[in-house]
Amino acid sequence: MANLCNSFGLEIRKEREKARLSQEKLAELMQIHRTYLSKLELGKVCPTLRVAEKAAKALELKLSVIISRIE
Repeated sequence: MANLCNSFGLEIRKEREKARLSQEKLAELMQIHRTYLSKLELGKVCPTLRVAEKAAKALELKLSVIISRIE
């Protein structure tokens, strides 16, 4: 499970940087706290399905695309 959480976080970080968004801006778009996003990107927390969906929407991606990249 930890590897999945870590991989998800790395993918979110990669896409955030590709979109040239700061953690602050992405967290705002996701309606979560910036420190939670930081922990998510570092794989220190596993996202709920709702948070994963918010991340995908904020990055203008389908959640299924993100998940397929980390499997």
